[in-house]
Amino acid sequence: MLTTSPFKQTNQRGAALLAVLVVALVMVILMGVASELLQGRLELAQRSKDAFYNKALVYTKRSELIYLLATQRHTVAGISRGLSPVTDISDEQAAFSFIPIGDEIRTDGFRYQDDSGLRYSIQNEAGLIPINSSSQYWLTHWLKSNGYRHSEQMKLADSLADYADSDNLRRPAGAENGNYGSDQSTSPDKSTNDLNSENDIANNQPRNFLLQACSELWQVANWQALLNRFPTFIEQCSLRRGGGLNLNAVPLSVWGNLWPNSVDKVRAYRAQNKWFLSYSDIIAAEPSLLSVAEDYYTYLGNQTFSVYVELGHSSVRFQMEQGSGTKLPIILKR
Repeated sequence: MLTTSPFKQTNQRGAALLAVLVVALVMVILMGVASELLQGRLELAQRSKDAFYNKALVYTKRSELIYLLATQRHTVAGISRGLSPVTDISDEQAAFSFIPIGDEIRTDGFRYQDDSGLRYSIQNEAGLIPINSSSQYWLTHWLKSNGYRHSEQMKLADSLADYADSDNLRRPAGAENGNYGSDQSTSPDKSTNDLNSENDIANNQPRNFLLQACSELWQVANWQALLNRFPTFIEQCSLRRGGGLNLNAVPLSVWGNLWPNSVDKVRAYRAQNKWFLSYSDIIAAEPSLLSVAEDYYTYLGNQTFSVYVELGHSSVRFQMEQGSGTKLPIILKR
């Protein structure tokens, strides 16, 4: 009879145990990999869910703001939230009253944030510097307030006017076709420029048409240095044709550029829901406006608004022009 030695049996048991350990180790590794993959998929699904939820909140707020702008009472303080029984513009008396009622959303670009982290703002376009206006009063005033000499103001203003007008007649300090050379610098972010703007650069010529976006200022001769120095000017300008400012809608950042001595006072007024209701209120806050013709400023707004809503990586920005009578509001995307 053949017998197995105790030493050989021990080796067999050891080999079997090693094999079991190897298999167990492989299984642990595979389970770890599977768990990591599953965790990655779960995190991706959660991010997708959060992004979808954020987007839903953004568009819900967008719809709410459109409804308020289209239906509720406008005052010097902004647009009513509809919390007061007298705010519905179907009430003829309320529709023509601009006295604040206390429930307004400010239309001076003030950034609101709710508990979910969602941020939104409404900007009345009449509170921004008009660049398509035939009157360049506020543009030159902004330039002067930021340290530009008279000759520099004229160079920038005339170059902008030559770019936007329909002729090829050069203003004294401006620039027309023959003055646009290949050395003209362009925007560092070409994604903000449309195809026509890029073609204009390639052809070294102005558009000879009103600007269609404030970012188009990058294409105007002599403006690149200003925008590199003050990149926020793109957010402080408006494409409207009118030359007057609604001082109740001027963002505090713009107010600080135009009238730095009174910006803290105006900031405090707005925080206390105190708004300009007359020209005398305006002069009391900023006495230098006493020398400015009243055609250039007012305490009332116009019917075009820029709206911005953001939550996480989801955001939406659009312009809305309030209709009159039976005319529906027009939403213009930038």
